[in-house]
Amino acid sequence: MNLELTTEQAEDLKTLLMNTVSDLSYEIAATDNAAFRAGLMARRARYNEVLDMVSRQSAERPSDGLVVGPDAVVRELAHPGD
Repeated sequence: MNLELTTEQAEDLKTLLMNTVSDLSYEIAATDNAAFRAGLMARRARYNEVLDMVSRQSAERPSDGLVVGPDAVVRELAHPGD
């Protein structure tokens, strides 16, 4: 599956991901439960992967919009934990 985004949508997605990663970092620091912390850290890593992909793609195609893959990363963003 590929996810096609306009340039504006890609920028909104990058902003959303940056804010979410930042929020997760605070939540990770405030969490005492090791298992929960590990899950949050794994989620943050997945979101950072997607953020890197979006940033790379938008740099390569600044005015054409964006196509994001691979399936696993996009699916995880849409359905965390599935």
